[in-house]
Amino acid sequence: MNIILLLIAGLLFSAHNKTPTQQLAEHQTDEPKTEWLEIEAAQKLSKADGNPVFIFFEAEWCGTCKHMLRTVFPQPELHRFLSDHYHAVTIDLDSRNEIFFNGKLMTERSLARELEIQATPTLLFLDSSGEELGRYPGFFDASRPLRIARSNNTGKTAACRLCAQNIHPSKITKQVSAESAK
Repeated sequence: MNIILLLIAGLLFSAHNKTPTQQLAEHQTDEPKTEWLEIEAAQKLSKADGNPVFIFFEAEWCGTCKHMLRTVFPQPELHRFLSDHYHAVTIDLDSRNEIFFNGKLMTERSLARELEIQATPTLLFLDSSGEELGRYPGFFDASRPLRIARSNNTGKTAACRLCAQNIHPSKITKQVSAESAK
């Protein structure tokens, strides 16, 4: 009898245990839907067409991340730009889901650690060889990620120069804002 109860509980739990990609699809109902890819597929496509990889680092517990997924990424102009110029990926920095990154098997969690992602949400841009173009921690409204995506699509930008100078990520956002306003 206990085994039957455990099986029923397991079935009920698994019906509600959705992957981050499934959860994203639910958040984007009537708005344009960003095609969120697995990192391995995004990297293969990037090598084929030269478009960079855009990674949205989030966490299951991050309310700000969920808010951005519901309100920011469905914005038509941002959605179009990401779809046309990037291969978009979401990574849950706490997830133990196995992925391939730069040909290595690892978990999403270990990828976040390897890339030194320290906060959610974080936007990360990689070129077709997996090299970082820029990173931007924190919440953004729809206009900011669009400006960032446009600047990172033109190659190494002011933000990348700041990253190379080992300026703390919290200061990068402020300095990029000042340079973008020019």
